[in-house]
Amino acid sequence: ALNVPNQALGGFVTDIKGEPISVQRMVFTAATSGTGVGVLTNVSLYGPNGNIVAGPVDANSAGTSITFTDTVTYPVGKGVYTLRGKVASTIGDGTVYTVSTQPSGRIAIRFSTFRYVWPLQKSSPSISRNSELSRFGP
Repeated sequence: ALNVPNQALGGFVTDIKGEPISVQRMVFTAATSGTGVGVLTNVSLYGPNGNIVAGPVDANSAGTSITFTDTVTYPVGKGVYTLRGKVASTIGDGTVYTVSTQPSGRIAIRFSTFRYVWPLQKSSPSISRNSELSRFGP
């Protein structure tokens, strides 16, 4: 829905082994296909318990990048994380948002000890949402 907060934009699953990791910076790419202009605003990252773990932040002025600088600690085990935000009311009918990231180059991780636990998911280095679920319009 347009101009409504907390719209699901995407998500990912972590499976942390050994010890928790703290992520100091996460950058997501936002792309659109369709008509209209506008940026995603009030974007937050929600943790497995439904609580906000990072944000809210707005996309950059070009609408192409969402950067979280809050430190997020991912606990040992599996967790589902969801990006939610507000879609501009100026986005045209049928516009599709694609929100993605490449963990290897766009996420800064701080380890408490030097133990290798990356990547978050070896089988899926790219994180994106199914575009069929990301269509906005009346």
